[in-house]
Amino acid sequence: MRRERTILLTTHYMDEADVMGDRIMIMAEGVVKCAGTPMFLKQIYGTGYQMNVVISEKCNSQSLTSLIRKFIPEAKRKGETSNEIYYLLPDEQMHLLPKLFAELEENMETLHISSFGITATSMEDVFIR
Repeated sequence: MRRERTILLTTHYMDEADVMGDRIMIMAEGVVKCAGTPMFLKQIYGTGYQMNVVISEKCNSQSLTSLIRKFIPEAKRKGETSNEIYYLLPDEQMHLLPKLFAELEENMETLHISSFGITATSMEDVFIR
């Protein structure tokens, strides 16, 4: 039915807009700030992917960062807590992820990491930017 109709939905929930919207407009103070498909907005305003690495206190974070940049040279360290390090990974280098993941899996013990995961840019990230 939606092919034959235009449906206008307003929401403050960015995940809802991402799932339901074919085209999204983000407004602030009554002014349209950006508009487009969710994928277009994520490419223009997104941050790429975020990788979280769970570390132990023995982890040498410089060695870990060097290994990640060996495969994804543009990786940026976003932050760190006592047991996690966060990296931003650009979209353009995602084809290198399988090799990076294989290397991390092989070296988990020597790097003193217990797990790692990756998340994509969300519409919330787009809205904030």
